[in-house]
Amino acid sequence: RGSLFLDGLRTLSDRQAALLARHEGFLFLDGVSSLSDDAAEVLARRVGRLDLGSLERLSPRQARALARHEGDLRLGGLDTLTDDLAGEFALHFGKLTLTSHRLTTLSERQAAALAMRQGDLEIAGVRSLTARQAAALGARQDALTLVDLRELGAAEAEGLARKGKSLSLPGLESLDPEAAPMPAAPSVMIVDDNAELL
Repeated sequence: RGSLFLDGLRTLSDRQAALLARHEGFLFLDGVSSLSDDAAEVLARRVGRLDLGSLERLSPRQARALARHEGDLRLGGLDTLTDDLAGEFALHFGKLTLTSHRLTTLSERQAAALAMRQGDLEIAGVRSLTARQAAALGARQDALTLVDLRELGAAEAEGLARKGKSLSLPGLESLDPEAAPMPAAPSVMIVDDNAELL
């Protein structure tokens, strides 16, 4: 039990993954950049937070397995997020954190898929949203954090604020004055102290 930090590991064999899957508690593997399908499946079967902060790519099978993981899941190094991968993560229960700064945009399908999932959602890297994407994400009932969102127009702000338990926008730099105060504002909204009104 407790937290196990193994961030120095760069590779993980299937046998090592099976041994680590027995650990009950938080498991941090932030140095591992790739996994086999079998390793992903065995890690996904464990209960407790799983951090894969350097994982660069996922196969559909790996994404499908990790989406079944019961607990918080952090993926921090993905090169790309395809529509199909986002669709797999729509089935994940628990907090999902996508912190790769290579993910600078979301497609409409990706936003819609991520909006369907149950559990808190944190995304870093995405700097802007369309009104449609904001409306989809704003319809979620759980907490939403958009770490690197820089600008927010009135339509996008209205979409994000439609519903939601809490909304955190720590990187926001500019906010349309018509969006403040935001209608149907969520219970929490955090923005950069230096944010300017457009």
